[in-house]
Amino acid sequence: MMSATNPIVGEYENFEYGPPEKNHYHYVTILEDGKGGFIWRNPCVEWSLTPIKDEKLKFDVGDKCPYFEGGHKIMKFKTDYKGNIVGAFGPHNEYYTKVEQHSSIKYNLKGMKKPNDSNDVDMKQEGMETSQTLNDEKQEESISPFTWKGGKCSKNNCIGRVSIDENFVVEFAMQVHGKACNEWESILHIGNANMQRSPGFWLHPKSYKLHVRLSDTKSDNTGYDPNMELEKGGIYHIKFECVNNNVKLFINDQLQQFAANVHHIARYKCPVFVGDPWYTSADVTISELKIYNPK
Repeated sequence: MMSATNPIVGEYENFEYGPPEKNHYHYVTILEDGKGGFIWRNPCVEWSLTPIKDEKLKFDVGDKCPYFEGGHKIMKFKTDYKGNIVGAFGPHNEYYTKVEQHSSIKYNLKGMKKPNDSNDVDMKQEGMETSQTLNDEKQEESISPFTWKGGKCSKNNCIGRVSIDENFVVEFAMQVHGKACNEWESILHIGNANMQRSPGFWLHPKSYKLHVRLSDTKSDNTGYDPNMELEKGGIYHIKFECVNNNVKLFINDQLQQFAANVHHIARYKCPVFVGDPWYTSADVTISELKIYNPK
């Protein structure tokens, strides 16, 4: 029997759909079945996953799956370069990211009850009241511009979806409250997966230095870190743009980084995370977020 700490076990979420398109099938919990296999469970139905001999991380899908007759008979898990489980490929080969907990928009679905914890208080403290969240969700299918009034970063906090065109601008104000941990801390991340960074912003481990990444045709992790270090309690205006293949990073209207002839990866309807699922969220409040095409 496999250990209860098997890395496959956990919560998974499909971020290929924005809040207006989300349904119960996009929130999955994977459990051990006690017989060497696993159970794929969503709030509506569950089915078995049986290991395929000599096929690492590949599983036969049980016939209780509603998509079985349509051809979903084998699935597989995805790992990062260290071998850690980071996601799974479900029905229609759609990708489910492994997360510590499902995003709060799950509880807007019919019949889904929020756990009895401090979520309501936390959401109010972070400026993320349900009414505000619902208002934000009305714009999720828009290509550009995307705007968000703001709130505090929190892990796996998907605030909407946006398409990143050939030319784009991302700008926002941020207040740094402190350090949350000694590891990378996520501020803002646009992308369906960890290495889809279109762009992404973090704080460095053990410092207030800004870590900025943009996926392009040469690398999914091209860096634009400024030389300056931010300060605790500081309020900053961040502007990051790619226009006519020129990438620029401004902090408080001062140019910090520049690169020419950059061909970044365009994205269609990507989730916008203010605190992504893959890293600890930064102790930062974002306000007046705008993502738009300058042309």
